[in-house]
Amino acid sequence: PDLLVPDYNNEIGCFELDRKIVTRYRTGCHKLKIQARRLTGEGRENRLCSCGVEVQTLSHVLFTCPLTANIRRAQGIQSADLEDFFKSDLLKIATTLKTVAKQLKVV
Repeated sequence: PDLLVPDYNNEIGCFELDRKIVTRYRTGCHKLKIQARRLTGEGRENRLCSCGVEVQTLSHVLFTCPLTANIRRAQGIQSADLEDFFKSDLLKIATTLKTVAKQLKVV
């Protein structure tokens, strides 16, 4: 929300692939249903996650989706919102996003 460049962009140990993945999700250029089906003109109410509970948004898949609960536990995600989530370690963020995408088959 403050449009500041993330600290990890200045880190020497920042892997380019991880940086690209995180940037993709931060900017909304991902393949979650909320974005992918918006581009095809499908209504928001029809963009449900595979779990059938809510619309497949980044917040849903990271914090409340039952299909990714094991990933949240394994990664030790303590964040309650996206701003906090994206302030954590780059490697942890990238690993979580890659694992979620693979679990939900949105790669």
